[in-house]
Amino acid sequence: MILDPRIVDDLKSLSIPEDPFFDEQILLFTARCGALLDALAAGLAHGDSTRLRMTAHAMAGTAATIGATQLRDLCVTLERRCRERAIEDAPALLLRINVAFGEAEAALREEARRT
Repeated sequence: MILDPRIVDDLKSLSIPEDPFFDEQILLFTARCGALLDALAAGLAHGDSTRLRMTAHAMAGTAATIGATQLRDLCVTLERRCRERAIEDAPALLLRINVAFGEAEAALREEARRT
């Protein structure tokens, strides 16, 4: 599941014509995740499991807040692997995280169009 419909519906319910809260949350999610994806790539390039772990944790929280469940789960997996110092599959996980981010962003934008 790319998005948790309950969380998305809750966020959408906070929007009113004068305050498009849901649209703003999508913009914040996109900007925050863009920066976090860059930080994940840098951590991977330097083999820095601590940086990877902390950034994956932050991204998992960001994803959870907006209901991007698939992205959250992948970030939690990366965080756990980093805690265990088992980052040999981090490049593949980072690729999957990038794909999941794109899918979540597209699904959120589609939800915003339905509002």
